Amino acid sequence: MSSRILVKLSGKVIGENTFREMVSDLKQLSEQGYSIALVHGGGKKITHFLNKLQISSNFINGLRVTNQAAIEVVEMVLTGLINKELTRWLNRENLPAVGLSGSDDNLIIARQMHSELGFVGEIEKINAELIEVLWENDKIVVIAPTGTSKDGECYNINADHSASAIAIALEVDHLIFLSDTEGVLDGGKKLDKLSVEKISEFIQAGSASDGMIPKLNACKMAKTAGVNSIKIAPWAGPGTLLRLIEHSDIGTEILG
Repeated sequence: MSSRILVKLSGKVIGENTFREMVSDLKQLSEQGYSIALVHGGGKKITHFLNKLQISSNFINGLRVTNQAAIEVVEMVLTGLINKELTRWLNRENLPAVGLSGSDDNLIIARQMHSELGFVGEIEKINAELIEVLWENDKIVVIAPTGTSKDGECYNINADHSASAIAIALEVDHLIFLSDTEGVLDGGKKLDKLSVEKISEFIQAGSASDGMIPKLNACKMAKTAGVNSIKIAPWAGPGTLLRLIEHSDIGTEILG
């Protein structure tokens, strides 16, 4: 079995200029035999379109409260705009790519997380067979983090949680969270390493806030399930992914 890597892309990384830089890394990884999956967020664009439509945005512990009007915008932006943009950019650079959402082949089965969050889902099951088939045919898989309930409702799934659950299902070798920050910060100072045992303590102490909370919980879930290499890091120009796979001079490594 080839080496497997899943990269979660933050909103900053999915801008066209940055993503173009990333293509050279993805080409090298593909040539080295890596099977590649990308899970993308899109919070900034979602907020932009919600604001244009005068739909309010509220967050609880880093998770967007999503009502009926908001879930329609979330699905439109994630699956109809961002996912297809990234897929087109990869195909344009001769990297065969297929864009998916959690609704495709019931990739992500979800249920409502909590009534106060509205159409925000927690993952019940990942059906990774379609990704395996695409990998067998040398495709890069680009995944929008929406989920589908057993009765057909669409749910907004946190992209970090989605990345972790899919990484576990695919038994990846490397899980990389490309973040808008330089890594996990403690009092403004980057941590080179953070043990999974310290994550809950770190969050409870208030050292993590906003979007870093679900990201760290996702790291904890993946590491506990046996994912070998997990890192949170910024995009630092061409070569970033290769550096993160080979050693840990940037970002924060999550240890078991």
